[in-house]
Amino acid sequence: MYVMKKLLLFLLLIPAFANAQDIAYDKQEANGNRSIVTSFVKFAKEKGWTGAEYKIMMDYTGIVNGSSLIKKYYISIPLTLLEREKLSRGRKLLIKFENGNILELANAINVFESDNTYEIIGGMTFYYLHPMYEMSQEQLDSIVKNRVTKLRIETETGKGYFDIDQNSCTKLWNFSGTISKFYNDIQSRLSINNDIHKDF
Repeated sequence: MYVMKKLLLFLLLIPAFANAQDIAYDKQEANGNRSIVTSFVKFAKEKGWTGAEYKIMMDYTGIVNGSSLIKKYYISIPLTLLEREKLSRGRKLLIKFENGNILELANAINVFESDNTYEIIGGMTFYYLHPMYEMSQEQLDSIVKNRVTKLRIETETGKGYFDIDQNSCTKLWNFSGTISKFYNDIQSRLSINNDIHKDF
């Protein structure tokens, strides 16, 4: 529920930060908890007359638990739809590396049809579904250190999945590089204490 509320808050902030730096939201609480969210950044663009574009964002949540810090990372790849759709918690994102290995992530939230954002372009309404896939530090390191060549997003309609492939995205393909930059930007922010109560 917390992740969903934060995602909805961030979606409201998108217009204000669309042309700003990659960090769109950074909040540190007095108890040490920290939330950092990047902007949505384009990582792929298909060839052909459609030229479909794909964007991604990363969310970092640091939760203080006694003397330890629990770190959670999430990524979201919005799906563009012609009608509202849902996506259940636990639905998979498969990430294929150049060496053939496959990494599997799970959607951490239930996305309901009412959660879809939308915009009207040329008289047509396009809906956007925003899953949140949780990653461990080890999984994140694998994405940063290895070239990703293909993504498969599990869906609840159609044939049951949607592929994003570097072979189709010859105009742009930079999944691993985008994740790496997000991670570096977040680590840079974490080196700065921005608690409003500090030294007050």
